[in-house]
Amino acid sequence: MTYLVHTKITWEQRVIPSWKEFFYPSLVKKILKSEAYFEDLFEFKITPVNEISECEKFFLIYDKEIASRRNYLFKRNEKKENLAKKIDKGKKYFQTSLYKKDSQEYVGGIIFSIIDDRLSFAFRAFDKNVRSEYRSVTTIDFWVEKKMYEYAVSQNIARIFHGNDNYPNKGRTGLVLFKLKLGGRPKISTIEHSILEITENIIKEYNAPTFFWDNPDENNFFKVSHLFYKEGEIDESVLAELVKVTAWAGIELNLHKL
Repeated sequence: MTYLVHTKITWEQRVIPSWKEFFYPSLVKKILKSEAYFEDLFEFKITPVNEISECEKFFLIYDKEIASRRNYLFKRNEKKENLAKKIDKGKKYFQTSLYKKDSQEYVGGIIFSIIDDRLSFAFRAFDKNVRSEYRSVTTIDFWVEKKMYEYAVSQNIARIFHGNDNYPNKGRTGLVLFKLKLGGRPKISTIEHSILEITENIIKEYNAPTFFWDNPDENNFFKVSHLFYKEGEIDESVLAELVKVTAWAGIELNLHKL
């Protein structure tokens, strides 16, 4: 069988008054349980970005945690330089900054823009060691997302866009789970991209669990997903969670064991 895969999708998150009604139920429980703990530990700030030099602390962590990956798709500093050009041309950006309260150590953040009633994430990065330190409570990432959602409500934002991702997704199923649990839904990206024709034989050559979206509705939201994997390639607990979360999101998941 041949599958037609949109190589770029975007994640859209609807904003309603209560984040608790929108995030994945078990995630809501974890955040509520750990909320006071994180509020005591961290200072959360949102400030406008007037020039790229104000983002230096962020890009030190971004380069260390994101740009250093082997599968990073861009040239070093390419995205930072593009952001600087947009700021110079007058596009308004903001940055979320997270600090440890006791030491004022900067541990990461998010750079985003607001246009009309739409908030769009441009970059996000947090120190890996700090994230690991508090993983048993809940992740910093999810708590910060909750804070961002509350900020969006306070600014009368209607939709949050969690960036554009490249597909088929090879070996990074966790990214799908993360964005679905936040209430994000995948749709065809408005950024120009190709439609890739792939078959099971092509997927076998990827040598990694392969995930992609299918069957967009009249509003370009995908209603079907596919995961191709070999025995032992994907953790059974991750697979079980993916089954539950896609069902909760109202998206059909087709599992294909190679």
